[in-house]
Amino acid sequence: MIPLDSVVSTMDEARSRLEAGVSPPFAITARQQTGGRGRRGARWHSPTGGVWLTAVIEEPPAPPPFAVLVPLAVRDAIIEACGVEPERLEVKWPNDLLLDGKKVSGTLCERTHDGVLLVGIGVNADFEAPLLELDAGIPATTLRSSLTKRVNPTLMSESIFQRLQSVRTIEELNGCLAYRGDRVGGVQPDGTRVEGEVLGVASDGALRLLVGGQERHILSGAIHNVRAT
Repeated sequence: MIPLDSVVSTMDEARSRLEAGVSPPFAITARQQTGGRGRRGARWHSPTGGVWLTAVIEEPPAPPPFAVLVPLAVRDAIIEACGVEPERLEVKWPNDLLLDGKKVSGTLCERTHDGVLLVGIGVNADFEAPLLELDAGIPATTLRSSLTKRVNPTLMSESIFQRLQSVRTIEELNGCLAYRGDRVGGVQPDGTRVEGEVLGVASDGALRLLVGGQERHILSGAIHNVRAT
């Protein structure tokens, strides 16, 4: 673990260290980020008190894609640190973690040409929810606000980093998948809109949807809850 104070992005710092010759596994953490980013370049507000971490690890064998399993490591670390009832923490495919239906964590994986993964993780931990710059797509919260308790970001970062190096399974993911049995809508990277009932996650990491009576597999994109069925 390489702790820093304030950086533009732990992902950028980790990539620079990797290019400078630091060998994986290692992780960069920061008290705050001034230019943190999520999927598709979205800005991730990163004030002091959050977990802002990028782990650099060798890419595990596929399938399934490692990226869809990353939130499980974050989920377990939160459960252990905060004593949260497991059913309150759900994984929103493909890369978010929800606490009581509100976003509390997001992940971003980038792959280098030689099979190394940069795993960016953000957890809204030890600060109050009013400090969040809310994403219009989904309500967000922090651990401190939702659980009314303090959280140690350093200890949580260490726990997440250790758990990232353990083998996880699609079965575990399906056991805590958000919106399962609900109707969701979403947009795929090519702009195609899709709406259907969530059946689960396939062995290759794709989201299984029931659309018009037929099962479709969505490899990437963003989804939102439409209504419970």
